[in-house]
Amino acid sequence: MRPVRSRCLIPSCLGLLALASSASAQSAVPPYNVTLLANLDEHTGVNDCWGYSAPGVEIAIYGHQSGTAFVDATDPENAAEYWSIAGPTSIWRDIKTYQHYAYIVTEGTGFGTGLQIVDLANPLSPVHVGTYTDGAFSSAHNLWIDEAAGIAYACGAAPGGGMHVLSLADPENPVELDFFDSYYIHDLFVGGGRGYAGAINSGSLRIMNTTNPANITTVASHFYNGANTHNAWPNVAGTHVCTSDEVGGGHFKMWDITNLSGISLTSEWRPPDHPISIIHNILNKNDLAYISWYAAGARILDITDPYEPVEVGFYDTSNREGGGFEGCWGVYPFRGDDVFYASDRQNGLFILRFDGDFAGEIQGTVRNLATSAPLDSAHVRIIGTQFDYPTDGAGTYSGLISGGSYQVVTTRFGYQPDTANVVIPPNGVLVHDVDLQAIPNGTVEITLLSARDGLPIAGARGFVFDSPIVNLETDANGQVTIPGLPAGIPWTARFGKFGFELTDVAVVPAVGTTTPVSANANPGFYDDFQNDQAWVSGAPGDDATDGLWERAIPFGSYWLGPVGPDVDASGLDTGFAWVTENHTPSFVGTSDVDNGRTTLLSPVFDASGFGTVGLRYQRWFSNRAPSQSDDEFRTDVSTDGGSTWTNLETLSFGTDSWAEVTIDLSSVVTPTATMQLRFVAEDLGDDQYVEAGVDEVALLFGATDAPGGIAAGPLASLSLSAPVPNPARDRQEIRFDVPAAGPATLAVYDVAGRRVATLLGGSRVAAGRQSVTWSGRDDAGREVAPGVYFAKLEAAGEVRTRKITRIR
Repeated sequence: MRPVRSRCLIPSCLGLLALASSASAQSAVPPYNVTLLANLDEHTGVNDCWGYSAPGVEIAIYGHQSGTAFVDATDPENAAEYWSIAGPTSIWRDIKTYQHYAYIVTEGTGFGTGLQIVDLANPLSPVHVGTYTDGAFSSAHNLWIDEAAGIAYACGAAPGGGMHVLSLADPENPVELDFFDSYYIHDLFVGGGRGYAGAINSGSLRIMNTTNPANITTVASHFYNGANTHNAWPNVAGTHVCTSDEVGGGHFKMWDITNLSGISLTSEWRPPDHPISIIHNILNKNDLAYISWYAAGARILDITDPYEPVEVGFYDTSNREGGGFEGCWGVYPFRGDDVFYASDRQNGLFILRFDGDFAGEIQGTVRNLATSAPLDSAHVRIIGTQFDYPTDGAGTYSGLISGGSYQVVTTRFGYQPDTANVVIPPNGVLVHDVDLQAIPNGTVEITLLSARDGLPIAGARGFVFDSPIVNLETDANGQVTIPGLPAGIPWTARFGKFGFELTDVAVVPAVGTTTPVSANANPGFYDDFQNDQAWVSGAPGDDATDGLWERAIPFGSYWLGPVGPDVDASGLDTGFAWVTENHTPSFVGTSDVDNGRTTLLSPVFDASGFGTVGLRYQRWFSNRAPSQSDDEFRTDVSTDGGSTWTNLETLSFGTDSWAEVTIDLSSVVTPTATMQLRFVAEDLGDDQYVEAGVDEVALLFGATDAPGGIAAGPLASLSLSAPVPNPARDRQEIRFDVPAAGPATLAVYDVAGRRVATLLGGSRVAAGRQSVTWSGRDDAGREVAPGVYFAKLEAAGEVRTRKITRIR
């Protein structure tokens, strides 16, 4: 048996950000092999879409809150709505076509209820010929028409959620053949005498014999973990079927159905840029699966190999994040060309063109040019896409991507990059071997001292920007040695320890020698968890069996709204926070706090000698799903290194969001040299979802009498720091401080004043220190040319700018 493939190809930039512990603002992911031709946004509450083709005419049809719109899409770039039909108000509407008729159903009731029938004999002059309501037919959730057989199937219909089976022998006068109510069918595909049903309520895939539509029988029922089976569609060969699970974290699956008594999973897939988004519908066109995926937009998968589905195109219709039910609802790919339609709940109808092809494979070996030794940890990046393939211990790599012409850049730390133009054949293999030339290197020895007393700082943790060098830690002498840094090039190492500000150390190694560098770290108490500053998950007395604290980029979980956080408190999709165990793949309740408490402990820190001391932090707490509970979130402080604790806050009603908390510590305890914080999330044993998070922990000083004193009180105005590193070949971190929470915009401009990249598009940010990372790419995903640019920050009614220099 072949192994199940589960793919979520996370672009390597996310991995590098995690290693380098620097946050980045995520703008919408650029399209991949899909071109926008037109967008019609004329109706609210848009739902499903379909199409109709006649000689010389192409019609797009889409539903909305109060009816159905007909669009002349013959010239896709100049598409225009020309007719509409009203119907019962509803968020659900479905359309299918047969011969020269369009059929429309909805779950709404009232005027127009039933099966609306529209004659498209003259496509640009539609005629509503009637509404079928015979045989107790009134409403339905979905509709499928087996065109070869002339049979319509109205699913999730009244009465009772059954399925009306209708003969369309007379297209204007359907005749009911059967009412199937053995179980609820949400969506259905029928072809070749077999039906494939999404039985969402029972969490199962159902396969049916439809050769006699008046007497449908079930030939297979497949129940599986996490099932919320919305729809199902077979591959061309009929050997496998695709399913969509419309639930938080639900994604694409393929099943082997050659043995109906032993249906088996062959592969799974979820979007790499929206791993927690919810899938909706799958439609298969010649083994290219077109998928409407709510917040992840319209996706196209090559399913030729059911064990290895490959994304070959996508277009983000919504620019939304998270795991809700907003965004792309429907797709229609069955025109005779590469144009397809996508309907978006908020943004209307999109007319798109697929410019890609079936997948091909690129593979090869990366070696050292001088020694021919294989190189692991090299990256083969396909420019203009998200695809980045790392090499293994033997120096080999392989990856699947839509066939076509690409520029490929191969990189490895300590080596000169290699660039090549390649053609990857659809359904074929390209062997692309690369030899990289090593760059001469040297060693750096860094000594980190306290600016307060000049003593060495032990246990500070750090990394080197734009490199794989992470997990550095200073020894008892405050020293750390970094070998193998390419020589003659400026590098920046960052170190952090709770009780000191993040400290950047600039170094330029010399060839074949050790370069000593000293740096002073100022006192400071701020942790946004981008650096691992030695917080600890777990304490004596903890007894939770699941949902333990972990430092991670939040994934999020959902139950009629957010339960677990899907971003950190800054709102940046690559920001770290401490959360109660990320859900994978974000199904609510699978990793929440269960059967007890879990504790997060700060390092012990010295807050003595600073006068008035305040504590500020962001916290997330949810205990209301499926219903409100008494589960608790607590914040405590210790003045004796954790021997005794004083409560600062107890929360028994969650906010389901990040909330800023400020506490005057000095009015509760006397600050000492052995302070410690703890955050506790506790499930009291009821069957509720308990999720918590902590981020942006800071101490605030209203007065200071300490040597090397710390600025007192909150920030008075906006500030923008110089990018680090600057100049740069790769990523640059841009740090800024805002005096109060509110919307902020941060963008990069060229010297002519043209906007190049949007890093923050008006998102709300918390007060205090923030950080974003610019990858050196513009808003279209292209690498910018070397030269001078400017970062412009706007927040709190003020504007700040900084010069940025890009080099090769």
